[in-house]
Amino acid sequence: MADPGSVGHVFRRAFSWLPAQFASQSDAPVGAPRQFRSTEHLSIEAIAAFVDGELRMNAHLRAAHHLSLCAQCAAEVDDQSRARAALRDSHPIRIPSTLLGLLSEIPRCPPEGPSKGSSGGSSQGPPDGAAAGFGDRFADGDGGNRGRQSRVRR
Repeated sequence: MADPGSVGHVFRRAFSWLPAQFASQSDAPVGAPRQFRSTEHLSIEAIAAFVDGELRMNAHLRAAHHLSLCAQCAAEVDDQSRARAALRDSHPIRIPSTLLGLLSEIPRCPPEGPSKGSSGGSSQGPPDGAAAGFGDRFADGDGGNRGRQSRVRR
């Protein structure tokens, strides 16, 4: 019969080709808390999405499983939850009227419909001056309209 100490080594070598989540290659005893590498922890964005309930079900389940094993990420989720509650309990956030005015002037574009060649031939999108006029309000004068202007001119 094989030595019990060598069985674990043979097992780890036999399954070494599997990803780590399927075959543990650590020497820690079964049931011991798992040690995570820094690249295996939840990102800041994933923690915020988890707290806000914005993850899809599969991602939520993976994150919840990770949180059940990782005290560091669980503490970060608790911190994020407290920050979220503090923001919700704070005074109402007010938007400056100048910003609200600028946002209300953004041209509304109808959804992309049939191409120009089909029924009617009307142009989809804002008139040529609308996109350029809004861009003039930004400090660099561009306003991020390079892509939009080239699409409108086609």
